[in-house]
Amino acid sequence: MKKIELFFDHVDGLSQLYLFDVSDLIRIDRSATNGTVRPVFREYCNIYKVSVLDGFTYEENMVHNDSGEAYDVQIRGFIPRIGQSFTIHQLEVGAWLAVIQDANGDVLLCGSPDVPLSFEGNKGTGNGRNGTAFTLKGVQPMPSAIVAQTEVPVLLPTE
Repeated sequence: MKKIELFFDHVDGLSQLYLFDVSDLIRIDRSATNGTVRPVFREYCNIYKVSVLDGFTYEENMVHNDSGEAYDVQIRGFIPRIGQSFTIHQLEVGAWLAVIQDANGDVLLCGSPDVPLSFEGNKGTGNGRNGTAFTLKGVQPMPSAIVAQTEVPVLLPTE
């Protein structure tokens, strides 16, 4: 019998967000025993660490389209200060894989080489906020995969 555990000490929101250009991905190794993944990137790849503020969210919804089941992924957040517009522009024109860590410590790989995530920014200075609200989104063929916990220190560089 399979069992779904209920945890009553869960926390919502994201704690870390890293973006990788899809062209820097070499392969994704998948564990045959537990289904976790380990993305392998080029040695000198561009990594964008987006500082996570309160209110960053991750949603993944299963949808049915012409080709069958798919998974609509959306990661939303806010990057303060419009003065970072050059970096924001680089994100808007790229194709991305995202590695996120939620506030409970779970690490997911979002996007795929065939269907990367796109970055859509909305810059503004109204309502007491100066910066860029963004959405990373894509409809991927498989659900976001759990990244093997043993690989997190290697995959997510510390500052």
